[in-house]
Amino acid sequence: MKESTIPAWNKLIFYHCGRFSTKRKIESHHHPGCELVLFQAGNCTNYLYSEEEQTFPGSPGTILVIPPGTKHYQTNHKETRTSFITFESGLETFEYPARIINVEHDRLVERWFDDICYLSENPTPGNEELIKGPLFSLLVRLILLERSDSSKTTMHPAYTKALQFMNNHYAQNINIGDIARKCGVSNGYLCLLFRQYLGISPIQHLTRLRLRSAVQLLRTPYISVNETAERCGYPDANYFIRTFKAKMNCTPAEFRRIELKRQQEGTATEKFHFPWDPDSDIIQK
Repeated sequence: MKESTIPAWNKLIFYHCGRFSTKRKIESHHHPGCELVLFQAGNCTNYLYSEEEQTFPGSPGTILVIPPGTKHYQTNHKETRTSFITFESGLETFEYPARIINVEHDRLVERWFDDICYLSENPTPGNEELIKGPLFSLLVRLILLERSDSSKTTMHPAYTKALQFMNNHYAQNINIGDIARKCGVSNGYLCLLFRQYLGISPIQHLTRLRLRSAVQLLRTPYISVNETAERCGYPDANYFIRTFKAKMNCTPAEFRRIELKRQQEGTATEKFHFPWDPDSDIIQK
């Protein structure tokens, strides 16, 4: 895994969590945030879809990292026990790409998973802020575990430059040609680098940055959908709404209503667990 920094507390958002113990298949769905699945007993196979199918085994002592918006389902080969957490960290270098983290015999990771689930199952006033404590600790622990992996490779400088350029200019009318020229590589080579490190194209990553910004802006009722679109690099509000719905399975206005209700209730809900429409991939420019 590439070098990760520590998550910013003010960007950490908990959505929901749960525990499963079942033989049945977990049907296809996706979440707006990142999902961590801790496999505690049993055996299963996980299928993830972006542009192509990826498969990951689920065995005790491992965690599957599922990037935001990634449709996935789980086939259990026998009784399988898992815990899961969905959240937003604001730290893309942790949330992407999909991968397995080995946490076998790490008592802290299992303890923090259990604490987060317990707090969610037994809500109290201010419960969401309480959950952020063990969630923050869990993410830092996983980052440090991956950082100690001796197989870690150095990222290509053109890739890191592209990430920085896109982070700084996603709200502007930029395209893959602009990004490639800025980094001194061809369009094709830039695509190759992004697929190597993130498993997606540069344009898909640009869409992800724009929609992540949109989600943050929609959490306040004082910015219109049209203004949100403009601030996120979408001069055409209708195109923004179509793109948002294709990714999130709801319109920006619907997401705002769900999010404001979640904030008022003080707890996350299952409404952030979206069934996936197979015809609703991210719209490409």
